Amino acid sequence: LYDQIKIGSGGTTNIKMRNTQADAMVIFSAGIPFIQEGEEFLRSKDTGHDTDPNHDHELIHNSYNAGDSYNTMNWALKIENADTVKEIQEQIALRKQYEGFRLDTRAKVDSAFKIDDPSGDLVKYSITYGGKTLIVAHCGTKGGSTISVSGYKLAYSNKTGAVVTGGSYRMGANETAVFVK
Repeated sequence: LYDQIKIGSGGTTNIKMRNTQADAMVIFSAGIPFIQEGEEFLRSKDTGHDTDPNHDHELIHNSYNAGDSYNTMNWALKIENADTVKEIQEQIALRKQYEGFRLDTRAKVDSAFKIDDPSGDLVKYSITYGGKTLIVAHCGTKGGSTISVSGYKLAYSNKTGAVVTGGSYRMGANETAVFVK
């Protein structure tokens, strides 16, 4: 995931936030979430194995036979990117806390999920199940969307210093936020 985000964004801009947002899209969706080993600490399969932004790196897209030098886990990245690891752990803990994220039949999902019309840079949906309503919002690279969350408590955001003001919430670029009522 790290490599794809780095290529897609043309560099290193906001990679950690984009990574946690991409994982949040999987973790807070219906169904069984699946993330690749090492994704939480920004594992790379870059043949350069360094962080020189001026080096033209080549990615190995299918590394099943590329050898241990490309397929081994660089556990030092877990320490280096401890903040990203913590974000993913928070997402998983929130998923475990609310049953609405773990519905086990299509009928339950169809009954509980309500997807709002996407507007601009924002995808938002609500899940009502087990006496709780969750609002999940994913904002793209532009940010700036304001959503109404009157009566809701902010349960998660991958943005530092996120605060609900007067019943509304202004989403930042590459932000995912979850609200609970």
